Amino acid sequence: MKIAVLASGGVDSSFALHLLQSQGHDVTAHYLKIWNPQYEQEGTSCPWQEDVDSVKAICNKLNIPYVIHNLQIEYEYTVMAYMLEELKAGRTPNPDVYCNYYIKFGAFFDNISFKEYDYVASGHYATKKTDTDDCIYWHSADPLKDQSFFLSKLTFSQIKKIIFPCSNFSKKQIREYAILHDLPQKDKKDSQGLCFIGKINYGEFISKYIPNKPGLIINDDDDGSVLGQHEGLHLYTMGQRHSIHIGNGPWYVCGKDVNTNILYVINKLKLHTTMTNVVALTKLQLHIEHPVRYIKYKHPQTELLAGTIVQPEDRTKFGFKLDKEQSYLSFSSGQVVAMYDEDYCLVGSAKIA
Repeated sequence: MKIAVLASGGVDSSFALHLLQSQGHDVTAHYLKIWNPQYEQEGTSCPWQEDVDSVKAICNKLNIPYVIHNLQIEYEYTVMAYMLEELKAGRTPNPDVYCNYYIKFGAFFDNISFKEYDYVASGHYATKKTDTDDCIYWHSADPLKDQSFFLSKLTFSQIKKIIFPCSNFSKKQIREYAILHDLPQKDKKDSQGLCFIGKINYGEFISKYIPNKPGLIINDDDDGSVLGQHEGLHLYTMGQRHSIHIGNGPWYVCGKDVNTNILYVINKLKLHTTMTNVVALTKLQLHIEHPVRYIKYKHPQTELLAGTIVQPEDRTKFGFKLDKEQSYLSFSSGQVVAMYDEDYCLVGSAKIA
């Protein structure tokens, strides 16, 4: 088969290139460039040129072609626009989820011809039982690395065109494979940070687009006493305990009011009062109409949360009743929730209300 491989310059995509070629497939590496110089920060940067050099290194070793796609504009008008809109509204965005939907398997799909390629291969830790399967499964071979969460917004038409060579391999096994075959990326560290942007100071990065707006920090435990001042609501999310510069803690964010610009916090001693068995959800999107049995709301999350949907007839406002109580501080408005059926098939997504 002819396969377009999404190549980031990391060990996972290099493993995918080598494995697929060794299986007799005709592979081409594709690097997606979205880095914009305006993202630069003092002391931090996206090593995109290093990544391109890394892609070239594995392609030279395997004697395969590579293509670089410039998707800066597409990224700005989709992923960045979504992220900033959510932050301004006081919600918690998941830019990597939307990056996969709009860029990796959206704009990139528009840039290539499926008359030329049979499939697109990705280095995600996710599983399809067969290449033609329309279902992505929770990656049980390495639950800590499972990345099905980041693919939860993909549509049926996108999923059926993707294969996952890392399926059924653990990260340790892929590292061992890279060492065995002397891949140039055998010692390269995993990338961290926003999709394609790299490791950055998140607060400084966002402040370029959303000015800090100081406001009050209020104790949600008692009579509403003022504990201090925050730098801007967009810098905080539910359950956060760092960057809350007040004494007698630790304190945890338990609410945000964008109308009054107030940040509500709760003391560690009161965490037992935050337990709930229902997660309020909105914007249910199912690409497979199977009953939802499990959810995943963050990465990493080594265990899926079991439960059942309540009020499923209203996809704009419904709930997920948990089998076991969780702290509501775990769930931030705007967060994407990946949804699975009883067989751990990823059937769609929703957002926390």
